Amino acid sequence: MTSLLKIATLAFAISIGFSVNAFAQTPQCPADIAGDGDGFFEKSRSYAVPTPDERHEVEDFISHYAWLMDNKNAVGVRELFEPGATYLLCQTGSSDEKDSGKDEKLEDLLRMSFTGLGDKRARRLFSNILIRKNTANQTYEALISSVVFTQGPSTSTEPPKVDYMASLYATIVRDSFDNTLKFGALVVLTDQNGISIRAR
Repeated sequence: MTSLLKIATLAFAISIGFSVNAFAQTPQCPADIAGDGDGFFEKSRSYAVPTPDERHEVEDFISHYAWLMDNKNAVGVRELFEPGATYLLCQTGSSDEKDSGKDEKLEDLLRMSFTGLGDKRARRLFSNILIRKNTANQTYEALISSVVFTQGPSTSTEPPKVDYMASLYATIVRDSFDNTLKFGALVVLTDQNGISIRAR
């Protein structure tokens, strides 16, 4: 799939204590996943551990995203993003994004991906979710491990197959209009280089 125009994101003043630029003010594709969790909870006046209620809310939001993706709901996924938010799809070993999009372009990007799946189904398993709160701007940053499986239609006897594994870097903000959570940025870094990404 041809790369779309690289876009700027909302101006979040975010700095981190480890060598991953996926949470930066303008998110970029990290070249490697090695050591992603290192230093995520290092002591800093800029970050705090979320309360149990905050963590539950963020986890529910992430689960909502997974269900919408599994059900190929491009409109619903786009509505989880703030206007102007960044989506980057990256591959390990490359600092260049494979695809990027925002607003309506994100919806079109997802529709093309879902069309590529045909009648196959996808299921995402998210685990090892690390969440921290940026006290400077009251946003959340989440680091997520993901395994995506694909399977034939419900009438098929084909067993599920691993499509890809990935690390997700999510910057999550609170919408001032309806007080709901939204993605300010989402960077998806696949573990495999050179794979054909179907399910996202």
